Amino acid sequence: MDCISICNSIFDTLKQLLSSTLFPSAYSIHPFFTRTRKLDFSSLFLFLLRQYDKSCPINLLDFFEEFSSSRISSLSKQAISKARRGIHPQAFAQLLSLSSSQYYLLSNNIRTWHGFHVLAVDGTTLQMPQSKQNLEVFGASSNQTGVHFAIASASLLYDTLNDILLDAKINSYCYGERLFAKEHLAAFSCLNLPLSPLFVFDRGYPCVELCRNLQNQGYSFVMRIKRNTPAIKKMVGKDEWISYGTPYPKENPVRVRALRILLSSGEEEYLITNLSDPNITLESFRELYFLRWKVETKYWELKHRFQIERFSGMTPWTIQQDFYITLFLSNLVSIIKKDTDKIIKEKTQGRKNKEYSYQTNRGMLINRVKKYLISFFTGKEKRESLWEKILDAGIKTRSQVRKNRSYERKAKHTRRKYHLNRKFC
Repeated sequence: MDCISICNSIFDTLKQLLSSTLFPSAYSIHPFFTRTRKLDFSSLFLFLLRQYDKSCPINLLDFFEEFSSSRISSLSKQAISKARRGIHPQAFAQLLSLSSSQYYLLSNNIRTWHGFHVLAVDGTTLQMPQSKQNLEVFGASSNQTGVHFAIASASLLYDTLNDILLDAKINSYCYGERLFAKEHLAAFSCLNLPLSPLFVFDRGYPCVELCRNLQNQGYSFVMRIKRNTPAIKKMVGKDEWISYGTPYPKENPVRVRALRILLSSGEEEYLITNLSDPNITLESFRELYFLRWKVETKYWELKHRFQIERFSGMTPWTIQQDFYITLFLSNLVSIIKKDTDKIIKEKTQGRKNKEYSYQTNRGMLINRVKKYLISFFTGKEKRESLWEKILDAGIKTRSQVRKNRSYERKAKHTRRKYHLNRKFC
């Protein structure tokens, strides 16, 4: 299987990194891990990867049973809490880069749109554990009673067609979306991937500086823009080139292609792009911008299936560790799901009732990946056996694909945080 070999490559690379001296020394905070102790860098790293929603003592007992080859037999939760301060969160951010780069380098079935890789940039807010330190580091948002809650801003660079996260950032609540976008562009250029990116942005991002930055780097983009923008108000047709920006020496306008698209609801949305190909029609752009919605469903998955806001620690340091670990696990699940979906399609292709198609139940797959993840490193069970268990569960537990499914966007949301159809995995 193509995707299983990609995952094996990720596991092998991570195993080599942990067994080397370069990776631990690069991401260890002095004076942690400078002396030989029971809990070394690699053991703690794997323990944190487990991401089980249990108390620390129970997690430790399970870890010792799974990792019986380790020379550690007992540890206190205080020792874990203190030791994890010695691992920089960027160590786990490297796992996210590793998973995405391995996928694009090894996969034989990468989906594109008109030859472009559709990369959506979008942000969200995450509720932090309530503490004085988190309020100082991440900032706060207040409710109608004046109570302040610790909130952070996060942003993703997401391949909508291949369901892969390429980059992620977390910062203070007041950190701007455009600043996140600038960091994503810098991170993408450092990945050196053989991709032809097409960046898709929501209407909070358009500005002359970002458009010019993208054009200077040779990147294609599509942005939704507000209808009250002066340049848009002057539009006569549905597809024309305009000067976007203020006509002053400090901020010279840029030439962009403006599009007016009619939605199924009867409303009109406006897009700007630097794609000049006349063969890419208005309908094509309408389909393209609809692909951006997948980043919203990715946030839904992270918040409700992975419950990314259920952090295992209280400090900003541990929160960032958990943030990148969750995104790495999300990429693993996405990669494995491609193989299980392929097998399900082959098994159901010859059936009489062809009206319905099926896919892997993602919630179940998340659970299986988290359950067997450490076993891929311990060697207690052969990888072939582990993959057989994961694939078998993925094929048997499948969900029906409901095509053209849509919901009306609600302005008001219930205060309930956990719903029956939003189970933790």
